[in-house]
Amino acid sequence: MSADSDTAVVGKHCSRCGEWKPFDCFWRDSGNTPPYFSWCKQCAAQRRADACEANKRRCVVEPAEGTENAPNLYVMCLSIDPLGAQHGLKIGRASSATIRAQALGASMPFRVQVLAELYGLGHLEAQVHATLAGRRVVGGSGREWFHVSLSDALHAIATVNATQQISTPQCGLQQDAPRMHQD
Repeated sequence: MSADSDTAVVGKHCSRCGEWKPFDCFWRDSGNTPPYFSWCKQCAAQRRADACEANKRRCVVEPAEGTENAPNLYVMCLSIDPLGAQHGLKIGRASSATIRAQALGASMPFRVQVLAELYGLGHLEAQVHATLAGRRVVGGSGREWFHVSLSDALHAIATVNATQQISTPQCGLQQDAPRMHQD
């Protein structure tokens, strides 16, 4: 027997960084042979961190000038129901959605997560609630919970915001109301 056949393979190259590492530096993946992911744990963690940072930069919208002190409109969910399928989504206003979520979570056995925070749009809360009134969660103590998806909530907010800007222009911007084409 040769010396090569006596030695077991105890590692592999990471396809991202190219370094030879022992198998315990890779996450297991039973769908592969050998049963390990192609990237080492360190490279995988760095990729996740980079993706999270890129997502934050893409999703963060800075407050418009003049709205720094205006209340923000937010959409929240319970950590046990991130899609709002069972408990609904909370749509409300606060100067800081993060602080509001922490305060709500302090009285519950689970966290409250902020899904969206729209700077300076807190004044739209009543109109958004009226738009979604038919989908309000009944039987609970809060009037701000609705059985809607995040995209439906954001669509309602955008619709109310667009309607308000057409009927009462802000910041000196003049917009004409949409007109129907007549023959």
